[in-house]
Amino acid sequence: MFAEVVFVERLAGDFVGPVRARVEPGECHLDIGQVAFDTVQVQRRGDGRRVDNGDDRRVGLNGVGGVGGGGGRGVRFHVHVRLASPLLVRPFRWRTVRDVVQVRLEHVTKTFGSGEDSVHAVHDVSLDIAHHEFMILLGPSGCGKSTLLRMVAGLEDPTEGDIFIGERRVNDVEPKERDIAMVFQSYALYPHKTVAANIEFPLKVRGVDKATRAADARKAAEVLGLGDHLKRKPGQLSGGQRQRVALARAIVRNPSVFLMDEPLSNLDAKLRGDTRAELVDLHRRLDSTFIYVTHDQVEAMTMGTRVAVLNAGKLQQLGTPQDVYDRPATAFVAQFIGTPPMNLLPPGLLGSNDVQVGIRPEHLELRPHGQLQATVRQVEHLGHEILLIADIAGTGVEGRRLTARLDPNGFVPAVGDPVAFDADPGRLHRFSVATGERVS
Repeated sequence: MFAEVVFVERLAGDFVGPVRARVEPGECHLDIGQVAFDTVQVQRRGDGRRVDNGDDRRVGLNGVGGVGGGGGRGVRFHVHVRLASPLLVRPFRWRTVRDVVQVRLEHVTKTFGSGEDSVHAVHDVSLDIAHHEFMILLGPSGCGKSTLLRMVAGLEDPTEGDIFIGERRVNDVEPKERDIAMVFQSYALYPHKTVAANIEFPLKVRGVDKATRAADARKAAEVLGLGDHLKRKPGQLSGGQRQRVALARAIVRNPSVFLMDEPLSNLDAKLRGDTRAELVDLHRRLDSTFIYVTHDQVEAMTMGTRVAVLNAGKLQQLGTPQDVYDRPATAFVAQFIGTPPMNLLPPGLLGSNDVQVGIRPEHLELRPHGQLQATVRQVEHLGHEILLIADIAGTGVEGRRLTARLDPNGFVPAVGDPVAFDADPGRLHRFSVATGERVS
């Protein structure tokens, strides 16, 4: 059977596997030189081979157990590529791909309890998460981010709204049928099983044969640097290694969507930094969508392609990490994103009484006659920078403080000194006192 492949006007991506690479059933891209063809439907596992025929090129799949045509033995499918002009066709590569999977939430609400005792854990949240996106759900404890993730996983049912994975509405679909894998804050490893047995357990449950699941487990382990630890038990591993085992167990399922619920919160600061980098690299290599829950805005800023900030069950802002930092949509986002957070001045200071002005610490400058008068309360030396914390003078409001970032090589006032700050008007953020929403 032959099928003409429609040319797609884009260059091929990374090549995967050598010529004669193994091809699994499903949709594939075909790369010929630097030209990519979409989409090739593979009906059976096989090996790629090249058949030249004048101006046409036929690229076939040899069935398992047979190499070459051999009178048709084992051959189940060919792709007929009609080239409009002579092109370099050696070498070619098969790249196995999955369907483009988008996760879509439409007006999702989750209510616990009923009547006066009911609690809206998630309230009318809508999100479109693109294929291969690294989406961060960010917010404080109790904001609804983990509940939202559990609804995508199928561990909680939405009270209202719809959840789609791909084009399929999954509200009533069992978790095991959603093509997702979840990584929890607790590693959830079997202490009596080896690393290899823990990783391959999802495949064992699915009935995959022993040899295949062992090979897949080793491959997933090697991706995360666990190849030398397959015979160890979880108790013989460090916290970072145990977390990588949990990640490998998710990877081995080859899901369309990875769901991660604060997976790094049990690690120390150095391990968190190392594992963050590993996760970003893993996302780059896998053809999967990541949805990642965290309360740590450093993780959000360094890992995500986009960040959804939640508070009290409501979506406050959605955007790239830099957009959320540069233009926070609400006063809550302004103070939640950034370390140290944005300074919010008392209403009426540098603006009208119905507006609250915000200034990032790096945008405050010491000036002899600056508009903001304050007294130094604390000086924090951090090596690469100095944080100056000062009480605002003349506000009549106790506890109103400013934090400014200073150059450690410049002038640094002492505790108790009076100081004055100015800020570039173009760097000011204004929020409504009544609603907390951004005004300008």
